Amino acid sequence: VRASRAIGNGDLTKRTEIKSTDEIGLLANTFDEMTENLQHRTLELEKTNKILQQMDRTKMRFIQLAAHELRTPLTLTQGYAQMVQYKAKGNDELARFTRGILEGTSRMIEIIDNMLDVSRIDMNQLDYMPGAVQIDEIIEKVRRTFSSALEDRNLTFVVEDLEKLSVIQGDKDLLYKLFYHVIVNAIKFTPDGGRITVCGRQLDTSQVEVTVQDTGI
Repeated sequence: VRASRAIGNGDLTKRTEIKSTDEIGLLANTFDEMTENLQHRTLELEKTNKILQQMDRTKMRFIQLAAHELRTPLTLTQGYAQMVQYKAKGNDELARFTRGILEGTSRMIEIIDNMLDVSRIDMNQLDYMPGAVQIDEIIEKVRRTFSSALEDRNLTFVVEDLEKLSVIQGDKDLLYKLFYHVIVNAIKFTPDGGRITVCGRQLDTSQVEVTVQDTGI
């Protein structure tokens, strides 16, 4: 009983120490063998878990290194493309090419930022900068980002009651990313001519609820 209680509390080194040859002894020997096997399996799992943790840390370091290394040439490409765009005034074809380069580099920088955010979240290193936030302003910023996609797809974007929400405390940049991904998902899975609705309601003086609804699958 003492051995079973100790093992139940996590002490897998405990044995019954019963040496008799009767039924109790047979039961005790079987119990000790099961405990020893469990101890070995637990040690193997702990070793495997340490290896996985090391691999995970290596993966996160690789993501951070790759993201930082990619950011430098992308920033240079973006800067040169902006210079070409400035000099391309009056040349519609060249302006179109440089606009495509800028859109592509902006998208890649955005992906890199997301990679860095994921690694920071995983390592509990994500900086949170709270401040006064007006939800309707963030949603409007996201809407402007996708204005071309909404127009091309003939999607109706409706905002309801967001202007009535009180100012809350939050991180503007992180909230923008949050709504960006939710709304881009709605755009992606809503058929052409569909409707995306963003509405909000006040829960209490410091909390609000925002709902994103679409007519997609």
